[in-house]
Amino acid sequence: MILVFVARKFWTENKTIPLLAFGAFFLMLFEAWLGKTVVDTNLKPTAITIHMVVGLVIIGLLLWLNFIVQKPKSSSFKYHALFHRLLLFSVVFSIIQIAMGTQVRQFIDEQVKLYGFENKQYSLMNPSFKFYFHRSFTIAIVLVNFGMFYLNQMKNLGYSLVNWIVFLILLETITGILMYYAEFPIGTQATHLLAGSILFGLQFYLWLQSRDVTTNKIKANSNLKE
Repeated sequence: MILVFVARKFWTENKTIPLLAFGAFFLMLFEAWLGKTVVDTNLKPTAITIHMVVGLVIIGLLLWLNFIVQKPKSSSFKYHALFHRLLLFSVVFSIIQIAMGTQVRQFIDEQVKLYGFENKQYSLMNPSFKFYFHRSFTIAIVLVNFGMFYLNQMKNLGYSLVNWIVFLILLETITGILMYYAEFPIGTQATHLLAGSILFGLQFYLWLQSRDVTTNKIKANSNLKE
């Protein structure tokens, strides 16, 4: 509410700022209502997935707002078309992976209810296709993001956030392996979820940086043609 109140002062200067602030506020209200719905429906899988994806959208809106206000210098970054395309894929892939992860989490919760928390070895017994997709899709995510890391290093593009993205992907992989093979050690589920959310946030913010560089490159080319 405070953010919306402060952001409205920028209406004449840049309408995007108050619109993003209001959008984040509105979605927070929607999240509160949906959260109640999730509980009332005994953790219905569809509602859980929507709840998580909307949370990611809120993160994206707030980061976009922060990017506009702070406006980092794009001159410190270099334009690279393939890097920008891979980055877009990485953001989309993360959304898909997190959404599928909520479905896997729902399956685990159902198994816990069925066999009891003390029998954690049964949490992933006879998993559905969603689990195998979630596990195998990690390969595509790793390839795309390590491709970004390679281009950033070899072409000296200057995107330092890529290093943190690679670290979080490794953390996601390790916690995922621990949950599957070590019967969900304490803290691994929370770390897996939190790291995934932060990973999406960093990828989205990096995409904003790359998009700004790409836009400036297009404008520069247009001016040269004129």
